[in-house]
Amino acid sequence: MNERKVLHGIDLVRLLSFFCIVTYHCYSAYIFVPYDSSAWAGTPMFLIHALPRSFPFSGFTIVAIYALLAGLKGQPLSLRRPLLVVVPGLVFLFLIYSDFSRREYFWEWDIYHYLLLALLMLGVLSRLRDRSVLACGGLGALLMLLPLWEWIPASSFPRGLAHVLVGVCDSEGKGGWFLLPWLSLPWIYLALGRALVKHPRLTNRELMIWVLPLAAGIFTWGSYFAVDIGPGFYCFMFRQPPYIFWGHFLWVSFALRASADPRIQGWLAGSRFVKILSGLELNRHFGLAYLVHLLILSAAAEILLPRFGPRPVFYSMFLVLLPLTELTTRALITAIGRLNPRALRGAG
Repeated sequence: MNERKVLHGIDLVRLLSFFCIVTYHCYSAYIFVPYDSSAWAGTPMFLIHALPRSFPFSGFTIVAIYALLAGLKGQPLSLRRPLLVVVPGLVFLFLIYSDFSRREYFWEWDIYHYLLLALLMLGVLSRLRDRSVLACGGLGALLMLLPLWEWIPASSFPRGLAHVLVGVCDSEGKGGWFLLPWLSLPWIYLALGRALVKHPRLTNRELMIWVLPLAAGIFTWGSYFAVDIGPGFYCFMFRQPPYIFWGHFLWVSFALRASADPRIQGWLAGSRFVKILSGLELNRHFGLAYLVHLLILSAAAEILLPRFGPRPVFYSMFLVLLPLTELTTRALITAIGRLNPRALRGAG
């Protein structure tokens, strides 16, 4: 049995994020060129773009959700299951970037490398007392207010190390998931989760504290809409001024925080539709579903691109990819459960 504690609000945010991530991956897999809005104006594809372009920071949201849930557990974080997804992800990246026929092996810093370090950090921090975790969360919030990539030039380090620490923007589309300051992002939400264990109810006083920064953030909305869905994605996303990032991400943070309130949880639990969405394997086993969708997308690209070339119609593949990912993940979970029922106990 899966004993995952269901928080419906968080599940809805995670599902929205997954939808946005999948649509971007479909575009980048089949049409990896800078997005030209004039070529898509007045077409259904522009409407399809609108939602993911409004929430292109979904990768950050997934990291925040994982750290928040780790904090809500209020106990040391077990890394066994998440590493069972991250490590295969690292191997997968190595395989798709390397050309073994020419004996060319390529290593690129990417989200799985970042996640590996982030998980290890969370594993250490989750073993600290609440006050220490809250202090780390405060330090993380401070670091996330600083544009460290501007203050510490990439030229200060060898190119490979610069890519890891502060990112390297070039024509190959690099520059994402660098450590300064992004490694501190999950610290904030681990601390928030710990705080919500003791204070889950959203009081009127706390709500008033949220109102002003949320209102101010409205004036930054739309800044991410112009993101280059192509080689310039990472450098655009990871180098926005901190006030732009937080102007958007405070709304995500508030949604996650409000989801822990038992009143909101109870209200969402009353909806059968919400329960169905929470019960999807895309939510119950998100890490596995994420890896599955990449494998399916890569296999489809290997089959379709050599025959038909990069055609815009392939971008709509996400309509098939989402249900196919759900069904494939469900089949894998069923098979794992039959082979080793204990393997799924407490998974989330």
